[in-house]
Amino acid sequence: MWQLQANCDETNTELFFSKLESKVAKAKALCGTCAVTEKCLQFAIDTQIEFGIFGGTTPDERKALVHN
Repeated sequence: MWQLQANCDETNTELFFSKLESKVAKAKALCGTCAVTEKCLQFAIDTQIEFGIFGGTTPDERKALVHN
């Protein structure tokens, strides 16, 4: 499972579901160094996850990717 290879596997998930810009930036930075970012992003898009940071993207950023 790709999730076990993710940087966030042992990180408090609250970081990835915060609306605070500082936490969003920190979550995105963690995603930026992750080996499975692309798989995570594809998972979020495929399953239409509407909340949280996945694959280094916010829900609005994922929506924009899908609609382009």
